[in-house]
Amino acid sequence: MILVVSMGIGTLVALAIYRIIRRIKLKYFFTAIYLLIFALGLFSDSNFLAIAFDASGTTTGSLTVPFLLAMASGASAMTRSRRKSESDSFGLLGIASAGAIVAVLVMGLFSGSQTTGGILPVVEPAHPNAILNFLYAVPTTLGDILFALTPILVIFLIVNYFSLKLYREEMVRIALGVVYTVFGLVLFMAGVNTGFMEASRAIGAQLAVNGQYWVLFLVGLGFGLVTIPAEPSVHILTQQIESETAGSIKALRVMVTLAIGVALAVVLSLMRILIPNLELWHILLPAMIIAISLMYIIPDIFVGIAFDSGGVASGTMTAAFILPFAQGAAQDIATADVLTDGFGVIALVATTPLIALQLLGLIYKVQLKRLHPAQKESRS
Repeated sequence: MILVVSMGIGTLVALAIYRIIRRIKLKYFFTAIYLLIFALGLFSDSNFLAIAFDASGTTTGSLTVPFLLAMASGASAMTRSRRKSESDSFGLLGIASAGAIVAVLVMGLFSGSQTTGGILPVVEPAHPNAILNFLYAVPTTLGDILFALTPILVIFLIVNYFSLKLYREEMVRIALGVVYTVFGLVLFMAGVNTGFMEASRAIGAQLAVNGQYWVLFLVGLGFGLVTIPAEPSVHILTQQIESETAGSIKALRVMVTLAIGVALAVVLSLMRILIPNLELWHILLPAMIIAISLMYIIPDIFVGIAFDSGGVASGTMTAAFILPFAQGAAQDIATADVLTDGFGVIALVATTPLIALQLLGLIYKVQLKRLHPAQKESRS
């Protein structure tokens, strides 16, 4: 509960300073905030490093991504010129994720926790029949979804009453969209909680027990590649990227780049589980140095896109499939531990897209430079 409150406070603080952040370039903010994260990581309990980065990924899920992207796009359209609104429409998800990391690391400074290990709990199904087990999970899942959606709806109704004053037809469309959202999320989350998570964990554990490490890597690579196209939040982000840039940055290209980055993250996570002396910061620190360095040589729009993509890539599907898969493998490898090695997967999934998307931005910049001379020659 304390962890959830810390994540929420961190995210709210990040959103509160969003207005101030938009007056400076994102690359300067992210440089400062990740230097702060690095400093906090040096003094926090080592267990909280993986938990903090994993927590940041889970803050940008199926509910928060559409809400934050729409808010950022709307704020940008109202307060910026049309020429600059493209780059200002992105970055809010990255800011929210960074806020959650800082909050959890600060909690780690004062927690005094000495926990160094853990085991996976044994989850017994509520009913041996799969369909009945799913139905038993629906009421609890529905309550969780309504609890998450209610604050957003209350805020919208208050703003609409005092400011927006939407027409009845528009309100009917929004209400219908809310019904679809609740219905879809309940079906999806109930299925994840009653079957998919345990199945993914069992696959990881079985491959680890049998010592089939090459198959473990192959399956992990496959999970990384297919998770991104299956993540609803990724489609929302990539479509907005293509729309805001008038098609100059294609949604498919962004999605393929993300899939490759996530697949690499899963492989690195499995390597960390199998190699005893390989710690999370051995991978995160060089990755963040590369990501921060790339910010200063790519177009500004790709900075916001990259950090937003990192949060979106580590969303619901990652938590439902990739994290249990890695935890199952860590549980049955003698030199690994579920707490210290199983966590951190989402952290890497959130980090590798930063580099992958910024490399895409670098390629975009090079192609743009090649295009301009050709345009000048044709004009002459």
